[in-house]
Amino acid sequence: MSDNGAFTAIERIERALARIEAATAQTSQSRTNDLALAEMTARHRALSEETRRAVADLDLLLSGISNG
Repeated sequence: MSDNGAFTAIERIERALARIEAATAQTSQSRTNDLALAEMTARHRALSEETRRAVADLDLLLSGISNG
């Protein structure tokens, strides 16, 4: 292989490695985003349930005031 061919091969390998590294970083970021989304979804469900209970408690209090 000539020097020019060797340099060309090295350049191709370096570009391939750069694409692999970029894809790996993107996958890692995607996993981080998935975990963050799962945590936010769980927090949203918990807050929604807490809000539902609070509104139900307020309804009971208000119905007691109206009936009392």
